[in-house]
Amino acid sequence: MKKLLILLLLFSACSTTEDSPEQKWIDSVYNQGWYTPDSDHFVPFQPNGSITMEFFPWKVWNDDDREYYALECLPLQNNTKYTLDEVINDTHAYYRFNYMFKGENLTLYYEMFHGYLDATGESGIFWAVPSNYEHPPIKPAPDNERKEWLIKTFAKGNFSTRGYALGLKKSSRSTTVENNIPNDSNTPTSDNASGAINN
Repeated sequence: MKKLLILLLLFSACSTTEDSPEQKWIDSVYNQGWYTPDSDHFVPFQPNGSITMEFFPWKVWNDDDREYYALECLPLQNNTKYTLDEVINDTHAYYRFNYMFKGENLTLYYEMFHGYLDATGESGIFWAVPSNYEHPPIKPAPDNERKEWLIKTFAKGNFSTRGYALGLKKSSRSTTVENNIPNDSNTPTSDNASGAINN
């Protein structure tokens, strides 16, 4: 009888324990109806919070000529697995991933967050933009300078509170790409932990 009482108390204690920050983040991204902007493509988060997508190291600025040369120097990488690394709070999380550069497997980071579109107020999940970055070194810059740029740009702590939409709810997927730039706040405003707009 005593053993049964102990088991019941343990079960009761476990059932009232709040979810970990990691589990809350995973619950907010996995199977929650996120679709890529302007499409019917379901954002493929996995049950552990990971996601496999392309990595665009040169997509942090808008200069067609530099983008062309950067593509040659810093190629797009398909099938990049972004693994949940650290949950900052209910709205923000760091993901780590590997990028093959000149035969070396670099461990880099990206930040994702919940926020709202500036133009419409619609909720979404976003890639954070690096907060401090320079144009990447292009030819004839040596390889070590491009490697340093990657490590510096895609480092933990080097991301702003703005970003580009990774996923929107199905009702929001017709929103134009130009509007997929939200302001964000670290303060959750609902159980889904969407960030609020900073005015």
